[in-house]
Amino acid sequence: MSRSRKRTPVTTNAGRSQKQSKQQCNRRFRRIVHQRIGADYNIPNHVREVRDVWSMQGDGKYRWTPDMEQYEKMMRKK
Repeated sequence: MSRSRKRTPVTTNAGRSQKQSKQQCNRRFRRIVHQRIGADYNIPNHVREVRDVWSMQGDGKYRWTPDMEQYEKMMRKK
């Protein structure tokens, strides 16, 4: 494992993953669809109709370049 390195130098700006937000959003979407199947309500077509994407964790992603100060540290696997 001496050559264990990240393959792509991409991280989130806020340093947190969006995994929990995506899980909650998809659960809410599935629950609403399941509730509205038998009723006369409109069924949402997309997850964006259920939750605002801007309110999720994280703040986008960016690519690290070798000239950045902490490049070597970020490229190591934790």
